Amino acid sequence: MSKAPAPAEAARIILSRVTLLPAVQSSLRELPGRILRQDVQAERDNPPFDRVCMDGVAIDSRAFASGIRRFRIQATQAAGAVPLTIAGLDSAVEIMTGAVLPHGADCVIPLEEYDLDGDGLQLKPEATAEPWRNLQRRGSDSSPDPDADRGDESRGGGSGGGGICGPRPGAGQPPAPHHGDFHW
Repeated sequence: MSKAPAPAEAARIILSRVTLLPAVQSSLRELPGRILRQDVQAERDNPPFDRVCMDGVAIDSRAFASGIRRFRIQATQAAGAVPLTIAGLDSAVEIMTGAVLPHGADCVIPLEEYDLDGDGLQLKPEATAEPWRNLQRRGSDSSPDPDADRGDESRGGGSGGGGICGPRPGAGQPPAPHHGDFHW
């Protein structure tokens, strides 16, 4: 009776007998269940900015670390608005989910952790403020580093979309004629 090969040897034997089908170009709608035949790379960071993940106030966490618990509300910044700049350590910007983080801020305190008081706010005793709290950092979903590699199965419907990814430059393939068309 012969001994079964080690897993790595078994995989090599199986793969040596696999016929590689020709690559085909497909649109994003046709992706689910196909196996990627080329490396894919994001063309830009996603999200393209430090994104606020909940309604609240944006502050510089150093203010909290230095003991400041009352902040002056300098302005309100909606999602889609040009980012403001925090005026000082005792200043806060009311901020909405999806907004760009204001310059000088590195933390978002949620609505539940402060009380409004005239033109300012008072943090509740349970409030916390660490750098990057309630924020999604620029490029944390994808960046111009590889997102998907040959051999990955597409499940469709993922983030990225046709406008932000394409073949990895130098992957041995000419660039795809359109973003969102991949070789499978």
